[in-house]
Amino acid sequence: MDANQHPVAAGLAELFSSALAALPGGARSAAFEAGQVLIEQDEAPGRVLLIESGLASSRSYLANGKDIFVALHGPGATLGDLEYFCGGIPAACRVTALEPTRCLWADYRAMGSALAREPRLGAAFASLMARRLLKASQRMSSGLGYPLEHALLEAALAKLSAGGPKAIEDAMGPDARGPLLKRDLASYLGLSERHVSRLVKALAARGILRLDTGAVIGVDERAARRRIEELES
Repeated sequence: MDANQHPVAAGLAELFSSALAALPGGARSAAFEAGQVLIEQDEAPGRVLLIESGLASSRSYLANGKDIFVALHGPGATLGDLEYFCGGIPAACRVTALEPTRCLWADYRAMGSALAREPRLGAAFASLMARRLLKASQRMSSGLGYPLEHALLEAALAKLSAGGPKAIEDAMGPDARGPLLKRDLASYLGLSERHVSRLVKALAARGILRLDTGAVIGVDERAARRRIEELES
């Protein structure tokens, strides 16, 4: 599971939003269309972003021309924070919007002011990064990345859980809500639609996902998060 979906991250998102709103000029926002780059690989982001609505993916592009799927990021995810706290280093991945995505953002100067104004914000970021480090260590120790089932469940939670579609509707209107189509999942994950269909049917058979005419229309949040924890253990 994206560490940003942990309850620690929910508190961070609230602190981040309120701290930015209290700065002169208030919080700044940016809207990205599907396919637009939020953060470019090998470039310093220059800002920290909080996804309010939508969905984005991180991919690492290799020197041989291939790319590797890294993670999906839904509402509540923070981006560019690791680079900021490491002194403005270049990003290791490219983050691209998979659908219309809206973010709050703060440049590095505003981040410094927000952290000075709200000390709890720094502690929340530290907790989130510690969780990310733990998960990364677990993955490295196993010698394997998480299976694609993990990423599929992340996508379903980001789009269909309580924090997903409501946030999208608030920002973009009711037409932004709707089922998660298998062809979209295949595009997000870089898989064939047939492969995605097998994964989705297996999860539906376990009662984790609900299907209707080739689309995922619902997710049992508790069961999905429990399955993600099993895959991460």
